[in-house]
Amino acid sequence: MEVSLCSGVVFSLEGVLVAITRCLTRRWARALMCASTHGIGSDQAKRERMVEGSWDVCLIALSHAATNSDLHLYTLQLDKRSGWERQVCNIPGDISVIVGDGTSVYLLGGNTDTWRLKMQTCELQELAQRPAQHGPEAVMAGGRLLVLGGYEYYGTAGNRGGGGGILSNRVSAYSVETDSWTILESMPTARASHFACATDGTRVFVSGGLGNLGPTKSAEILDIACCRPPAWSSLPAMSRERFRCAGAVDRGQFYAIGGQFEAGCDTLVYDGATGSKPESNAWVPAADMPVRDMYCRASVAEGRIFVACRSAVAVFYPLQNRWAPFVALPGACVTLCSTLTPKPAAIGQPEMIDP
Repeated sequence: MEVSLCSGVVFSLEGVLVAITRCLTRRWARALMCASTHGIGSDQAKRERMVEGSWDVCLIALSHAATNSDLHLYTLQLDKRSGWERQVCNIPGDISVIVGDGTSVYLLGGNTDTWRLKMQTCELQELAQRPAQHGPEAVMAGGRLLVLGGYEYYGTAGNRGGGGGILSNRVSAYSVETDSWTILESMPTARASHFACATDGTRVFVSGGLGNLGPTKSAEILDIACCRPPAWSSLPAMSRERFRCAGAVDRGQFYAIGGQFEAGCDTLVYDGATGSKPESNAWVPAADMPVRDMYCRASVAEGRIFVACRSAVAVFYPLQNRWAPFVALPGACVTLCSTLTPKPAAIGQPEMIDP
């Protein structure tokens, strides 16, 4: 279908839709096709070929082999609805956290080691050493990799283990452009041991974990967008202490998920963006996970929250407040994230749409 403007310029609505879908993930590309009111919206075959030009979302997991402690990297493409596929990549043996960024994954290990893995080529690049933080949490926010909490090691046992450690409230920020680290304002509460940590891209939420007096239920938020430099604020405490838990943000709500042999979940209905004080926000219960385990890790993708534990994987549907089992991961999950998987048209190769 073509449209003629008063200036005499003629453009194709189909071409416009092609350009838009190249910027969308599969879920949103299909939603656009369903909402389309001109001919292509009713042409199922053409619609599916156009969706093929969008981006698939891929879950990335590191797990220990069933027979030893070797780390294996697995991927699962959500649109394929297939199982986990093992990728032959050279993964360092002490990775504890992975963070997706576009089509790449950041890997954090030891006290100061950080790598970037390009998923399309399995090329592993070692980055500048970060300030010492052992077993932290990490997110991508404001265009930078933020590393939060964990332990600050001391002693002479070296970078990859040994020595003692104290809880850290440090926040380190990595810049891709300069391959360098800077220190942001510290968290009000030092925390470690798999605390809930998640972002919506401009705000970072943290809660739970091990504090100086043991498991904590405190919560805080770092606003990247509205404050220069970014500043922390306190949030209401959760209903219970939890550690070895997971965090996720979906549709502006922060989820604190599970914990050590804990199935309960809390949701912070955060409306601070509307101008209300953080104290007016409240935690409400969410549906319990269908599994209790030693720990859990979470990643948000395509409107769902995927949670991997040591022995099981489940998916949470926020709009329905319900859980469902998900494809089991080989071995015991260490960490989980999601990335984009480009399709030919999404990276500028020739169209797959019939004339």
